[in-house]
Amino acid sequence: MKKTEAERFYEVFERVIREQNLDTRMLEHRALTVWGEVTGPYVNRITVDRRCAAGVLCVRIDSAPARQELMMRRSRLIDAINARLGSDIIKEIKFF
Repeated sequence: MKKTEAERFYEVFERVIREQNLDTRMLEHRALTVWGEVTGPYVNRITVDRRCAAGVLCVRIDSAPARQELMMRRSRLIDAINARLGSDIIKEIKFF
């Protein structure tokens, strides 16, 4: 039996994540958490629902004026979220 060099757990974990194409999905899930960090406590409190799929972050805001303000800042929010994630995962934000 041929001996192979042992791999560290995190190396195996990262390889499996890449092979299964789960890295994008994990970053999209992380974007949901980063939303509150980027927007601050007030917006996070009035955020009722958030989902992310295929690079589109869908966010439901409970306040119409706040939703309008966030729509105008959409591109800055995308840049801030992607900077926190270290990848250009989020391509668009939709408010509903």
